[in-house]
Amino acid sequence: MDNWIAAGGDAQKLSFYRSFMDVSTLSDTSGRALLFHHGTIGDFTGGPALLAAAESRLRQLGCREAVGPLDGNTFFAYRCVIGEGSPLPLEPTARPDPWRRAGYREDARFVSVFAPNSDRLCRDRGLPDGWTLRHFDPSRFEAELEAMYRVTLSAFASAWRYAPIPYPAFYALYAPFRGRVDPAWVWVVEDPEGVVQGYFFTLVAGPVVLAKTLALHQSAHGKGLSWPMVAAMHRQARDAGLTGAIHHLMHEDAVSNAFGGEGSRVVRRYALYRKRL
Repeated sequence: MDNWIAAGGDAQKLSFYRSFMDVSTLSDTSGRALLFHHGTIGDFTGGPALLAAAESRLRQLGCREAVGPLDGNTFFAYRCVIGEGSPLPLEPTARPDPWRRAGYREDARFVSVFAPNSDRLCRDRGLPDGWTLRHFDPSRFEAELEAMYRVTLSAFASAWRYAPIPYPAFYALYAPFRGRVDPAWVWVVEDPEGVVQGYFFTLVAGPVVLAKTLALHQSAHGKGLSWPMVAAMHRQARDAGLTGAIHHLMHEDAVSNAFGGEGSRVVRRYALYRKRL
C-alpha cells in the first residue's frame, strides 16, 4: 500500500472503500490502480503493464471480465470522458486511451445534455391528489438523508450495473455536503401520508443548473412525478435568470434523455469499458 500512496493514492478513500468492499492496491512506475475483487478496476492512472497486472489478479480471483474505470460501485467515480471541451462540475477526468489500447470495448455510453428553460419544460403538470413537492430541509439533515437512502435503494435496484451500499457508506458520501448545498435546489416529493417517495438533487453551476440525480421509489413509478420535479427546477432556473440546466451523466438509453426537449444539445459524452478475461 505504501507504493500506492506514493503514487498519489488516497489512504482515507482506500480505508472507506475497504469498510464495505474487498479492495487491493496496485502500483508500478507508471501509476496506480485499485482492484475491486468483484471485477472492477478503479482509480487508474497507469500504463499497459499495470492494467495487465490488474487483469491477471482478477483472473486469479475467479473474475471472468474486467470493467473500468469504476471504483467498485456506481455510487463512486467511474466513466471516461470522450472528446474535448471545458470540464463540467462533478464529472470524471479519466480518459479512454489506456482502456482502448488494452483491448477494452465500450460497455455503456453516457451523456450530459443542456436543456434551455423551454415552455415545455417549465409547464406545471401538477402532482397527483394529496402529493406534495417541497425543498430539502437542512434542519432535519439525518432524517432527510435516511429517506433519500431508502428511495435510492429502490429507485436504482434494476439500473445498469447498480449495486447497493450500506447506509453508513451512503451517509459518509453525502455528509460533507451538509451546509454546502443550497436546499432551494433540492426537491423532495411526499405521498399523501407524508412519506418521502422521491427526490431531485441539483445545484447551480455558473449560468446553469446541474441536474445530478432524480430518483423515485419503485412504488411511486407511473404516477407522473418526474415531470413536475423537472418543471419546478426549470421554472426556478428561469426565474433566477439562469440559461437552463445540464441534465448530467445520464445513461444514453435512459428515459431521462427526454428531459432535453426543444433546443437541447449534448455537451459531453462518457463511456465505461469492459473486457473478457
